[in-house]
Amino acid sequence: AEIGVENVVLANSLEDIIFSEGTKLLIPEKLVKEIRQNREGKILLPPSDNIQTVNSAVIAPIKPVSKAITTPDIINVFLEESKVDNPLEYIKQMCFELSKFMPIYYFMKLSNLSRLDTIKFLKSQPSRNRDKLIERLNSDPVGKKVRPSKTHKSGIKTREFYQKILDRKLHVDLNSNDIFHALRAIKMLDRDQIEKSYIFPILQEWFNNYYAEKKYKLTDSLRRTICYLDFVLFNTDQ
Repeated sequence: AEIGVENVVLANSLEDIIFSEGTKLLIPEKLVKEIRQNREGKILLPPSDNIQTVNSAVIAPIKPVSKAITTPDIINVFLEESKVDNPLEYIKQMCFELSKFMPIYYFMKLSNLSRLDTIKFLKSQPSRNRDKLIERLNSDPVGKKVRPSKTHKSGIKTREFYQKILDRKLHVDLNSNDIFHALRAIKMLDRDQIEKSYIFPILQEWFNNYYAEKKYKLTDSLRRTICYLDFVLFNTDQ
């Protein structure tokens, strides 16, 4: 009674029928096999607090399908270097993102896809935004290093943050203007200067904080810097 009728399905184990009004239901193969083993009205299922039986039917709560992949999911998986089970789904989701600045090379590596294979996959997706990603893969501008002025005030500030990064003196608690300079400074780094264990957690905290606050200009700069790191570290076609 506590489950609620809107959260249950009926499985007729004699006829292998799943009843669930207006719902597409994903049933684990193991569970289906165990239900189908029954031909005498007995339910052959492992004990569970979440499964109830009525005669030859199983009444069980509907388990929610995995949530949709979001922009923060893509960014955080990259910055944590998580080994997800479905990296191709992350690339697919990038086709439907508003921004083309997503760390695609990392997920290409997880998927064991070459640049040409990835482009072929992107072309199969029903999204206009896919063309932006294909354009990036054909001629990616995100890998271009920043070379700030040595005399202009803004360039001098960026170079100061570049040195702070090399000295491991970059801190999370910065105002938005300083974060812009720090992000530009990161794009001055060569591959062998990038300390992921030091830089990635800082970027992750900045992104999650400012994305939640809907500071789109700053999160756009963060995405572009993240894409620079993604290009330098994981693009195998360089």
